[in-house]
Amino acid sequence: MDWKSIMFSVNRYDRDGDIEEEGIFLHFGDTIVKAADTFADFRKLPGHIESMAEEIAENYSLPD
Repeated sequence: MDWKSIMFSVNRYDRDGDIEEEGIFLHFGDTIVKAADTFADFRKLPGHIESMAEEIAENYSLPD
């Protein structure tokens, strides 16, 4: 998957346009994942992903 194709949405809405669930969601093709409950938590996500990348690099021999 091309990382540039990841999209986002804010809140989930029902068919009437009412908020069904608040949060920040990431869209990976047909798969939607709730990434954070709040924007403040979403802003912490890149640092957390970077720490996971460092752990992967330290523990697994994967090609770049």
